[in-house]
Amino acid sequence: MTIDEDAKYIDFIKNIYENSKIGIFVLDPQFKVIWINRAIENFFAIKREEIVGKDKRRIMKKHIQYISPNSENHNQKMKIPGINDFSTEDIICHILPSDKRKECWLEYCSQPIKSGRYTGGRIEQYIDITDYKKTEKRNSEYVKEMGIISEKELN
Repeated sequence: MTIDEDAKYIDFIKNIYENSKIGIFVLDPQFKVIWINRAIENFFAIKREEIVGKDKRRIMKKHIQYISPNSENHNQKMKIPGINDFSTEDIICHILPSDKRKECWLEYCSQPIKSGRYTGGRIEQYIDITDYKKTEKRNSEYVKEMGIISEKELN
């Protein structure tokens, strides 16, 4: 690739990931944050310049664990702040609202980086499943309501 092609490719990739609705952390093998996208900033009300270069486990402990009612479980499953062994299972976390962020439900998944400069690091993704959770709640309430109606009809 030429320098111009490299620049276009980097710009293309940055624009895609920066504008993605999926939140992305890129971590090096020591779990230091290499990069985050705008979605992560919005989901967790954190600033990129405050966390890039810092240990993700400490960030989780300091910032993120206090904004989720199930964060203790989230941290435990991710083994934070334990050994460098993040969970490979998907986790759902509920982010509470504040004046800087909206309430949301996020599905977390993590995968190893297997080649290149950051081999041994991780790509962590947070997918907003808020609409799904709201629909699930409405459906559950509807089913409960229908159950009550059915019981009354039986009596």
